[in-house]
Amino acid sequence: MVTRGLLLVFLTATAACYGDFENFVERAARLECKRLENCEARNYTQYEETCAGLSCARDARRRCRDDIEDRWRALDRNDQCEYDPDEAELCIEALRKNKRQCPGADVQIDPPDDCSFVFDCS
Repeated sequence: MVTRGLLLVFLTATAACYGDFENFVERAARLECKRLENCEARNYTQYEETCAGLSCARDARRRCRDDIEDRWRALDRNDQCEYDPDEAELCIEALRKNKRQCPGADVQIDPPDDCSFVFDCS
């Protein structure tokens, strides 16, 4: 009985993480940039082109995250779109699985289909 109660608390806490849109945006951007850096060097270099020195990697990651966060926030600002935290959770799981699965060098990988349903834009 205690185990079942703890499981329920854990599942509720996990689902609640993406009830907050900003938590989702930050996590999705971090995972998507990690995949770009690991798998799509050709597309990731756009974030590295204008930096040099020791902070280049950090600056490139920040620019990548800012770019992806801006794309998600644009959907959130659209009055026709409604954010779905349950779909956001599925998207994060798919991004987590894909962050290191590279089909080949410099092959462009679209975001997982699960991420297509984070917003319902009717």
